[in-house]
Amino acid sequence: MLQKLANMQWANMRDIWPNLSAYKCPKIVACGRLTRTAGKAYQTTRIIHIGYKFLQHSREYYSEVVNVILPHELIHIADFDLFGESDLPCGHGKTWRAMMKEYGLPANKFHKMDLKT
Repeated sequence: MLQKLANMQWANMRDIWPNLSAYKCPKIVACGRLTRTAGKAYQTTRIIHIGYKFLQHSREYYSEVVNVILPHELIHIADFDLFGESDLPCGHGKTWRAMMKEYGLPANKFHKMDLKT
């Protein structure tokens, strides 16, 4: 299901950034090892890990992961595809921030979800 959602979001991103049409949607992997970070993009292998514990926590967290975290990670890959390495080591550089805003999301580095609650 995550892959299907990612495919739809990637298609929306292709509408915004037509040069993304040269790239397939990254592979999405539900990962049980992520407990602080809700998602992680591996740009060179085009794989995104999504913390499934966040998906299972609550409807609110599920919505946050699907509507914010997943596109956040996809935009990391899109930024890499279109512009190469980020100007910041964390990947939240100038072009990534601009792309997040253009996609309609805040360019936040961190989420506020806590699995301990």
